[in-house]
Amino acid sequence: MWTDQMQESLESKKKGDPAFFKHKDFRTAIECYSQAIDLIRDRNLQMLTDSCLEGQLSNDDGTELARLASRCLQSEPRERPNPKSLVASLTPLQKETEVPSSVLMGIPHGTSWSSLSPFGEACIRRDLTAYMRS
Repeated sequence: MWTDQMQESLESKKKGDPAFFKHKDFRTAIECYSQAIDLIRDRNLQMLTDSCLEGQLSNDDGTELARLASRCLQSEPRERPNPKSLVASLTPLQKETEVPSSVLMGIPHGTSWSSLSPFGEACIRRDLTAYMRS
């Protein structure tokens, strides 16, 4: 929820300037962050889970994700996981290692691509000579 306006405001203010902390977007971000921390501590996984994942996340996986999120939010840097250990912890939770980009983009299977440019058609055919001509 961090905005460019908040970043500019932060960079233009002196440390400790109370005017920055009165900024509406900053207060909203802090409230959102505080609410997320409360949900993690209370282990309220349903409120934390993206609705797109509903039914796709086991309780054990949800608990592990909440545990990882909680560790990432620790105040002391040494208590937070490093990126390598974070990836190592998340990898076993990944159900599908490869997902077609059309699925990620929400494009229904069997969608017609008739409106593609000649270059787009060449990409679908994996026609390298057509790539070069485009």
